[in-house]
Amino acid sequence: MDANRNPSGSDGGAGRGRGGYTPAHRKSKTASRRSTRYRVLGIVSGIAILAGVGVAGDIGWFYLHSSTTGASLLHQEKAAIAKQSQPVVASRSSSQTTPRCQAPNAGRGQPGGIITASEIHMQAPVVQGQADAQLAVAVGHDSASVWPGQPGTAVLAAHDVSWFSHIDGLHPGAVIDFETPCDTYVFTVTAAKVVAQGSPVYNTAVPSLVLSTCYPLNALWLTSQRYLVYANLTRVVSGGAAVTVPAPAVGALVTSLPSYLVASVAARVTTSAPLGPLSIAGSADPAWAQSDEPINAAGSTLQLYFGALQLAAERNLAGWEQTAPNLAAGPLWGEQVVSTVSRVTPTLDVTGSTVTGATVTSVVRLGNGGVYSIDMGASVIAGKLTVTTWIVRPA
Repeated sequence: MDANRNPSGSDGGAGRGRGGYTPAHRKSKTASRRSTRYRVLGIVSGIAILAGVGVAGDIGWFYLHSSTTGASLLHQEKAAIAKQSQPVVASRSSSQTTPRCQAPNAGRGQPGGIITASEIHMQAPVVQGQADAQLAVAVGHDSASVWPGQPGTAVLAAHDVSWFSHIDGLHPGAVIDFETPCDTYVFTVTAAKVVAQGSPVYNTAVPSLVLSTCYPLNALWLTSQRYLVYANLTRVVSGGAAVTVPAPAVGALVTSLPSYLVASVAARVTTSAPLGPLSIAGSADPAWAQSDEPINAAGSTLQLYFGALQLAAERNLAGWEQTAPNLAAGPLWGEQVVSTVSRVTPTLDVTGSTVTGATVTSVVRLGNGGVYSIDMGASVIAGKLTVTTWIVRPA
């Protein structure tokens, strides 16, 4: 009767089963199911472990390939530099001499120079291109930019976990050398910042350098941010003799722009923007007015204007406050200027031979289709040309 009431024996505890379905049977089937489950988990775990070993192997192979091939390229370029440093003996049979130096070997898979940053114990070969094949073994030169030492912005990139793993240790004042068989170009770091992937790097009128890598610097994957280090050329060592890069032109003004924008207003913007005539207001000294100083001062004024446009487009609040304190950017905030409708016209306010302020007027078209007139006023405050008036109206 009990068996009929309780065929499974569930009310009798672990040792009281009846009716032919004993706890021993349950244990056997449960153990079988667990065994099957553990075998499946074991197979999955084994696959996961093998996959992990494969990833680790890939990383290990990357480091091995990067270090060995990179070291070979570095040795090759050092040999080329040592060879070029040897005295050149002129041939008696020819009145022509072979140039001692040649331009970097662009596009030939050969190093075009060596980049050194002693402060972070970094030395690496630099090759043309920034594809995986180049960045796997060296620092890559962006072929759309100039080579370091030439007028303009040279852009060099490397993986964050290899050559550029410690570039966050390069602070303003740090020195970066780019050595070629011809010359050694000495750059001084001016700034560093984190930007979104795809953010523009602007060209400069003077030789400058930008180092770029993924951020965070310890990431083993592609990231959405980049760490940029900005530097300006300050010295050139040629044939063992050091030549200091000339200071800014006489009459040029120091602006309140952030250091990463100094001398780096977008060439692609300024060269396409039509410029109006330069006017001089106030009581300028005639000799000063006939010199090159007004042109240089106007260049600084235009630099401030285009730099302010860039800061507004970037939504760089800290930079904007530094450049145009207590002013609103208005409709230009977060918007790119796609064209200049009317000429960009600068006016200098001068007393004697001293520029006390400046104005710039223009009409621009934004990416959203809006057309606006801009009136910028600037004054020299604490030795820096600073935006003091920024009026934007629909045109």
